[in-house]
Amino acid sequence: MNRHTPGKKFLAELFGDNERLMREAHHGLLETPLQDFYPHLNLDELLVFEAMSWELRNHRDSRFAEIVSSGSIYNIFNYTFEKGFASLNAHKKLSDESQILYQKLNPFRGRNLEARLARAPQESVEQLRGSLQNPTFTYVSEYRYQNSSNREGLSIAKALGYGIKDKRFAAYIKDIAEILAKYPRTIVPYERPQEIMPAAVQPRIPFAS
Repeated sequence: MNRHTPGKKFLAELFGDNERLMREAHHGLLETPLQDFYPHLNLDELLVFEAMSWELRNHRDSRFAEIVSSGSIYNIFNYTFEKGFASLNAHKKLSDESQILYQKLNPFRGRNLEARLARAPQESVEQLRGSLQNPTFTYVSEYRYQNSSNREGLSIAKALGYGIKDKRFAAYIKDIAEILAKYPRTIVPYERPQEIMPAAVQPRIPFAS
C-alpha cells in the first residue's frame, strides 16, 4: 500500500496562512527526520510533530525535555499533538480536491497511535530521542550565513532571504515538498490483533480396558 507524495499546492492549503507552523515544520524536518516512522503515521501527524517538537525544544520546555528523557515514544508524540493539532486545524484551507487527497495521505484517521508507534524500529526510536535532546539551530538567510564570522549553531533557510511574505511561504513550501518527496511512500496498515480464543475443551475418551 503506497501513499501519494504531497505537492506544493496541497501543502500550501494544508498550512493556510500559518507561517509559524510552516516554518517550524520545515526546521523540524531538517533536524529530526522521521523516515522510519512515516509508514506508521498520517501526514498531518508527521508535520505537527516536526513543528511542535521543534518549538518545544526551541523554547526549552522543561516538561517536554522530561518526557523525551524518560517517557515512552507514545508519550513524546502525544504531548506534541496536544500542543499542535489545534493550530494546524485552525488554519488549513483545503479545497474539495485537496480534501480527497487529505484522506489518502492520512489513512490512519488518528487511531491506534500507540500501537502504530510500537512498530517503529527501536534503533530509530532511540536515535530520535537523542536528536530531540539537542539544541535547535538558529536559521538565517544565506546572505547572513555567508557573512557571519561565527557559523556555529547556524543553518540556512532560503525563505529568510525574502522580505515579502508570499515569497517566504513559497520557499518554505518548496523545501518541505522536496524533503517529503524523499520519504518512503509505503504505508504499513494497522491491523488490530485478534483475540486468541481458548480451544474448546474436548471430552476425554477413556482408554479401553
